[in-house]
Amino acid sequence: MRSVLEIDVLCTIIEKKRTEEVMEKLEGNLRRQSVLIDSDLINPSSFYEIDSAFHYCFFEAIGRERMWAAIQDCQVYYSRFRILDTMTTGRFHGLYEEHKKIATALKKENKEEIKEYVFNHLHGNLRVLSEKIVGEYKDYFIQHD
Repeated sequence: MRSVLEIDVLCTIIEKKRTEEVMEKLEGNLRRQSVLIDSDLINPSSFYEIDSAFHYCFFEAIGRERMWAAIQDCQVYYSRFRILDTMTTGRFHGLYEEHKKIATALKKENKEEIKEYVFNHLHGNLRVLSEKIVGEYKDYFIQHD
């Protein structure tokens, strides 16, 4: 559900001609992400805070802050999973690169790229988890052919 809503919000930003305004905030956020990733102080909680602010920029730009709050309320366990995922995989740089792709697609106002990048970004940790389960923990599961 979140990917559908976030894609719709990004497309609305383009339709309402708010791209330039949002890009200023995103570029500042991406700089903060980069500084954090390059520092010795990086940890999942600090990255998660900046990551959430990145996504919040979209909803704020078109006055959908309550929608963002509702999404946050519904994903308490998912948020914990995201922090656990970054703790175990150290995917900070990968997430940062995904954020850059989303920002670039928005700057180009390319809705097809936005759909692809947002979907991949929001479902990436599930893909990583499934690969880990199938790879590292395959002995715990019975294969059915």
